Amino acid sequence: MRQQNQECLAGWIESLAKKIDQDPTAHLSEVDQKIYLTDVGNEHAPELARLSDAFLQAGGWGHKLSSDYIEQRILEVLLGLLEAGTTGEALPLLERLSESLQDYDEQRTVYIPITGIEMTDVDEVTFGEVILKKMRDAQKELAKDFETQEDRERFFDRVGVVPYAEIIVSAEPVKAWEIAGDRIGNVLDLLRYSVPFLSPEDADPDINMLGQNRNSPPLVAVYGGKVENLFESLRYLPTNLELSRRAVEEMEEAEVFEVAKFMDKEVKTDLERRVMRSIQWASNSQGQHEPENRLLSLVISLESVLPSPRRTSGGTGAWTAEGAAILLGRDLSTRRAIRNRILGLYRKRNNIVHGGENEEITTEDIVWLRGTVHDLIKTIIKNRDEYEMLDGTYAIARWLEDYKLTPK
Repeated sequence: MRQQNQECLAGWIESLAKKIDQDPTAHLSEVDQKIYLTDVGNEHAPELARLSDAFLQAGGWGHKLSSDYIEQRILEVLLGLLEAGTTGEALPLLERLSESLQDYDEQRTVYIPITGIEMTDVDEVTFGEVILKKMRDAQKELAKDFETQEDRERFFDRVGVVPYAEIIVSAEPVKAWEIAGDRIGNVLDLLRYSVPFLSPEDADPDINMLGQNRNSPPLVAVYGGKVENLFESLRYLPTNLELSRRAVEEMEEAEVFEVAKFMDKEVKTDLERRVMRSIQWASNSQGQHEPENRLLSLVISLESVLPSPRRTSGGTGAWTAEGAAILLGRDLSTRRAIRNRILGLYRKRNNIVHGGENEEITTEDIVWLRGTVHDLIKTIIKNRDEYEMLDGTYAIARWLEDYKLTPK
């Protein structure tokens, strides 16, 4: 952090300390190694939050520390100033705090129990930086290092019935949970996306973090032999997706793990972003109960990887139908069938959006369109070199236009 920024923030802290000291309703107190600022109407809380956010931003520690963590450290500085009864001495305290935050490098392993999947003849499956594991023999290994019997019992009794995601993060607890939540969100999308070709079509998907719809976050963060937070209850939830060796092979064929690799990349190409968006919409369709909503999500998924030029004769539907037909059809007859089927589904989609004549959306429609989306994403990933320019631009539209001009 620059010296000028530190001096400015030190002045701000001293100003806030003076306000608290002169306010008879404001109190700083430490309870169970945590500091609290209390006052009538929380008058000083907004300024404390702004100060903490400014300090976090100035230090550039957002990748490993949360605003809550920084706020607690600022409160420690404020308490030190008030207890010493001094003013004008915030700068050395702030400098020491900055050094400690800069050096902060505590690695945490976050364990998130997952519902809706069953791991059979595989012990673990890796999705980029996230590893799905059975909660069986691995339990015993995890529990060995727990400090107390209570921690061991909580771990076994409340989480030990479902597979779990293991995510290693270098961050403090709150930030570790935020990072793990982002990473597991991508993996959940990939699992839901995989449901149609790994399980019966009539399966009702319920793949999620255990307890996602409850008040308590489904977090198991184990660090230094202590369970920092744990899901509160145990209940039966149905299993919709079986992860087996055969399932893993099919997921490899569908390029699921290739997608997982670039989901972890900080900088993604246009093609990678579009594939991720397409998978997210395909995943969204799995959670919809009405066929109309499933169709809408799948159409958006299709359009995500087949963006149309601004001026397209026949509209977006015609472009998408023709593009999918060219990419997936092996001969003229197959391409015509794909094009006509998608145009028919676009007609149903338009009726939904514009309130036109209701036309039944069948299970067969949904199954076929899901399969088409999967095939299209797989094709685009496998042949990405043909659709990406040297600067990373996704040029599928140009490729399709050039293909039409290619002599047959």
